[in-house]
Amino acid sequence: MSRLTRLGYILALVGVTAAIAMLIVMTDFTPYSSETVYPRDSGRTISTFDLSPTQELSIRFDVKIMKSNSAYLVLEKDGVEVFRYSDNWRTTGKEARVSLDGVHDMKVYFTDPTADRRTAEIEIDWIVR
Repeated sequence: MSRLTRLGYILALVGVTAAIAMLIVMTDFTPYSSETVYPRDSGRTISTFDLSPTQELSIRFDVKIMKSNSAYLVLEKDGVEVFRYSDNWRTTGKEARVSLDGVHDMKVYFTDPTADRRTAEIEIDWIVR
């Protein structure tokens, strides 16, 4: 086997290894934070944000299951509701953008918090920009 052929095999192996590594990194990378909530999580703080007036909070909703229940998301400051996203998420859109100032807690409330987790499941993704 010549030196040039051997070099070609080595470069091909390095290239394939690099391509696999990039694929693994790209599939696991998302800039959004995420959490799945169920009725038992009703009223629990999902995340706390310290926002400045120049920052924007983007929140995405993915309703996985919703049977005989409904839910709404709120941002609270010192226990006082300052933003609510509810109504029908399917018709109003699945993303909300908010610009607020100060420390805020994000919570989800279900109308029936005692319901089984098989009847309601929501995935919430968020990012501060």
